[in-house]
Amino acid sequence: MVCPFGDTHMIVIVNISTFKGVGHYIGRSTALGNFYTIEVGRTNAIEAYRRWLENELKTNRFGKAYRYFYFLKNEYYVNNGELTLVCHCTPLPCHGEVIAQFIKEGNL
Repeated sequence: MVCPFGDTHMIVIVNISTFKGVGHYIGRSTALGNFYTIEVGRTNAIEAYRRWLENELKTNRFGKAYRYFYFLKNEYYVNNGELTLVCHCTPLPCHGEVIAQFIKEGNL
């Protein structure tokens, strides 16, 4: 899944099962993994994750999620606006889309 943001910068979200390149894993076992299960519905799980991540980035500046998020954000800018996120969900809706959006918005 590609998340374009109206310019030449791209954050690509790929499936770990089929991707053979280099990327940053954001699955459940990582600091940015979505621990909300799809048992509540994929959309609900992603929205719950969005609320959690936004709160985490604003209030827990010493947490693992904050550090990994800003590592990825730095990678994005160092690599001229290109970043590959690797997860199990894609091509289905994925919490990686939330991460991509927050990186691009830059207001957290």
